[in-house]
Order: sequence, then C-alpha cells, then structure tokens
Amino acid sequence: MPTAFSPNGDGINDYFFPQGDGFELIIMRIFDRWGGLVFEGNRNHSIWDGQMNGKPVTSGLYPYVAQFRELASGRTVARQGHVLLLR
Repeated sequence: MPTAFSPNGDGINDYFFPQGDGFELIIMRIFDRWGGLVFEGNRNHSIWDGQMNGKPVTSGLYPYVAQFRELASGRTVARQGHVLLLR
C-alpha cells in the first residue's frame, strides 16, 4: 500500500489504491482522525481520489483497513495502516 498521495490534479500520485500482483481486494475502508468513514472501496471500486461526498478532504494522515484475497492460496489477509494525503 502506498504511504502518501497528492490529489492535486498534476497527474502524479493523484489517487490512493492497493498496488501489486497476486491479490484481489475484498474491502478497503479509510477513516478520518475521529474514526468517521471517509471512503469505502471494493474490488470494483478501489481508488480513492481524496474526496468525501464530492468535496476534497483536508491534508493529513488517514487510517485505513483492508482485506485481500491471495490469488494463489485463496487465503484472506487483513492489512491496516495510514496514508498521508498532501494537498
């Protein structure tokens, strides 16, 4: 998972999403500092553009939790961390 992104429209690191091979995203949730849900994605919609309800969120650190299915084993794996959003 990336550790930072900058959704400023310059075409470089404008989105936050799981990257890599050998897995399928089941669900990903991103929260604000108070635990409010900012974004929820799944395998069909897994790219966060730094907005909530169509409005840009402020710069800061956003916790996430995600579940993936490993394609080789079929095993479900959970990951959590933080992503830094820079404007």
